[in-house]
Amino acid sequence: MAKFEERDGKLYIDGKEVIKGFESYIGWFWFATEVTEKTDADVLYFGLDQGFDEELGYFRESELTSLGGRIWEIPKRALVWSGRRRPADELCDCEHCRCPKIKGTGEAIPMTCVTCGGRTV
Repeated sequence: MAKFEERDGKLYIDGKEVIKGFESYIGWFWFATEVTEKTDADVLYFGLDQGFDEELGYFRESELTSLGGRIWEIPKRALVWSGRRRPADELCDCEHCRCPKIKGTGEAIPMTCVTCGGRTV
């Protein structure tokens, strides 16, 4: 998993400052750490995506905003608290969403899987 840090009220992922973040209603996150291309109509970002898996890659702002109210920009002041930050050894074995376990107990937090709709515990 990526390393999240807060410095001077700003979010850093793997040492790079997050310049913009997006969140979806199903708990996916996109964190932009650089602008790679910008036009009047769109912006191409490079950064971290937390979906089913966590990966670095490129994403366009127009693709995210085209989904309407299902995805929104995270206010800058809230970036430092955003994203999933559990170490991999604290995740359960749900094949779909790998929900977080309660730290130190190994007991999974009851959740509904966003893919299959089943309870993860």
